[in-house]
Amino acid sequence: MNLFKILIHLPLSIQKLPYFLGLQMVRLIYVDLPIKIWPRNSYILGSLICTLSDLDLTFFATQKVEIYSKLWRYRLLKMFMPFLGEINFYHCDKVSKFLPYANSLEVGRDPILMERLNYSSTQDSSYEKIVFFLKVLESDRRNLKKIPAYRERKWKLHLEKLGWEMPKKLSLDTLTSLLNKKLQEQNLLGKVFLKTFFSLPSKEKIDLNRVYEECSRQGLIKDYILYYPFYWIGSSFYHDSFDHDLELLKDLSESEARLLAEQVRWELWGLFTQLEVTPDKATLLMHLENIKRLVAKIQIQELSKESLKSIQLLTSLVESTLENYRA
Repeated sequence: MNLFKILIHLPLSIQKLPYFLGLQMVRLIYVDLPIKIWPRNSYILGSLICTLSDLDLTFFATQKVEIYSKLWRYRLLKMFMPFLGEINFYHCDKVSKFLPYANSLEVGRDPILMERLNYSSTQDSSYEKIVFFLKVLESDRRNLKKIPAYRERKWKLHLEKLGWEMPKKLSLDTLTSLLNKKLQEQNLLGKVFLKTFFSLPSKEKIDLNRVYEECSRQGLIKDYILYYPFYWIGSSFYHDSFDHDLELLKDLSESEARLLAEQVRWELWGLFTQLEVTPDKATLLMHLENIKRLVAKIQIQELSKESLKSIQLLTSLVESTLENYRA
């Protein structure tokens, strides 16, 4: 029997105790560095389930510091505390340049960062909400298939943040149906693709090459690009179809172009949060070049000047940051 099925009935304060200890241990092993460390996501938002949730952390450098060579400490500690999760790393003098263009719903999962930077988002756009939903739905797909009853707290918080109605019965199917409804409101069609994408068997990671092959067979490559563009990039190169597939973006509708622009913004912010903790800078540079080629194929007139400016600025900022850390 899975231990979390018992622990979930304990008060949240009790469930958080081992995670609190983990947080203090991480702070201790980096006490010699000018870094503030705090939790984000489920621990801070109250959706944590002991032994099922990870402890995702934010590292905020108050001075210039090199962290990658010291990540062995974290990896060693994680051997004894396997619930330690993903690190987002920020330099205090750089984060303000990127923050205005981040997905505000994603930033909202780190309320301590928001408070520290005095960040208050403008009203979330429909496209921001759709991209956020696509990301969290994919990341939780296995749990939603196997143990949906234990994900209700998490999804209640997600949907409250989005301002969307909670399905009467929580499941991957009901959440996908909700997403399809929101897509239709923006004149976007993804029902067939999403059914295909989420019906394919997967373990920890989706077999992206199999997704590509199935989408190719059903004529769904354009939808693959729109809804999970950065999964598509990798599998398209494997199938030597990147340039061929880009031609499918010639006739994007305004809704499709705005959705893709929001996807790019999400990815650029994600690259920024991981720059200092990612070893392969050359691969990141190649990925950035592929993003620029993707952006270049979007019909410029189908994007507002503000949206295009934000994409260009973020691309430039990420590129310059990567240049500083070129291997």
